[in-house]
Amino acid sequence: MDILLKQKYSYTIPASFELTKMKLEKMLNNKWYDLSKKYYGSIDNEGTFTFKQKIIFPAILTFGQTVYLTGNVLKNESGSIIQITLSPNVFFVILIYLLPLLWLNICFGDNSLLGQDNSRLNNFFVVLFVESFLCSVILVRSFFLKKKFEKAIGVKD
Repeated sequence: MDILLKQKYSYTIPASFELTKMKLEKMLNNKWYDLSKKYYGSIDNEGTFTFKQKIIFPAILTFGQTVYLTGNVLKNESGSIIQITLSPNVFFVILIYLLPLLWLNICFGDNSLLGQDNSRLNNFFVVLFVESFLCSVILVRSFFLKKKFEKAIGVKD
């Protein structure tokens, strides 16, 4: 995991590059409004692809796409390699890095951002809860999107 909370994974597939690419094309080349398929995305000739889950009601409640999955299919002498990158929505990453500034304001500043009627400790714990909630949402959504991709493509870690 890097500073932008991106996670990278690599899978070795025994099938050839062309077969793996065709499998991904078959799985991803449908429209977002076609409800008979669970996933959609795009893949180009070089093997770079995006993997998206259809928008469903719980995804709308969590502000749409919280985690994005992109990847590459590479040739290998014994088959092919799929490299994926899970990256969270930039809005959530910015919030995660701005909340410590709010902590500093609560601890050492005027404590006026959340109102004067609460104590500094209460405000600090509210911000701490929001920070941990955002981090857990990103990690849980990344985990489940990775598992859905593995299940769809038929590979294991």
